[in-house]
Amino acid sequence: MTDLEQYWKRLTELPGIVKRPGEAKLGALKDAGARALVEEQTDFQRILLLETPKKEMMLLLDGEIQFYSGDEHRFHESLAVVPFLYSRGSVRRVGVMGGGDGTHPRLLELNRGSLLDGRVEIVNTDALSYRSEEPFDLILGDLPDPTSSVLGRLYSREFYMHLREQLTPEDGLLAVQIVYLPPLFDGVLSTLRAVFPQVREYAVWMYSFVRAG
Repeated sequence: MTDLEQYWKRLTELPGIVKRPGEAKLGALKDAGARALVEEQTDFQRILLLETPKKEMMLLLDGEIQFYSGDEHRFHESLAVVPFLYSRGSVRRVGVMGGGDGTHPRLLELNRGSLLDGRVEIVNTDALSYRSEEPFDLILGDLPDPTSSVLGRLYSREFYMHLREQLTPEDGLLAVQIVYLPPLFDGVLSTLRAVFPQVREYAVWMYSFVRAG
C-alpha cells in the first residue's frame, strides 16, 4: 500500500468521512458523500473546499488536506497559544504565514470573523520574498507540507534565516508546524537548530493528518 493509499485509508475512519473515498480526487470524494463548495484551479494550486455528510468542512490544496473542522481547534490553539509560554517580552506584533482558510462564509462561522478584525492586515504575497517594514515579536507558520521542491523552499535554511531577520532582536519567536513523518520531521528540526540558538519541540495529536502504517 502506497503512502497516499494509507493516508486516505485513515481519513475514511474520521467522523463524517463515509466509507472509502479512495484516491484524493474530487470524483471519489463526491462518491463518498462529500459536497464541493469551492472548486478552483489558481495559478498556484488546486483549491477544493468540501462539506461532508455530517456538515463538517474540509479544505484540500492540490489533493492534500489542510483543514478539517472536526479537529482544527487542536491544531490552531496549540500553534498560537503555546509560543506565548516561551515569550520573554511583550508580544504586540504577530505575523501569520498561511492561515488564509477563512474567507468563505462557512469558514467565517468557525473563526468568528477573526480575519475581519480591524487590527488584521491581510497581505497576499509570497512568504519567500515578503519583508515586513517593522519586526515581528512572533511569527506563526501554517504552511503546506514540503511535498514538492517548490514547497520545500519554505523549510530551507535560507528561508528560516529570512524569517529570523524579521523578528524582534533577542526576544522574537518563530513557531511553525511540521508534520511528524520521519525523517522529514528530524530534517526540518535540524535545519531550525542551524539557524536559531534555541529550538523547542512539542506535539499535539491530529487524527485527520495521521498516515496509517
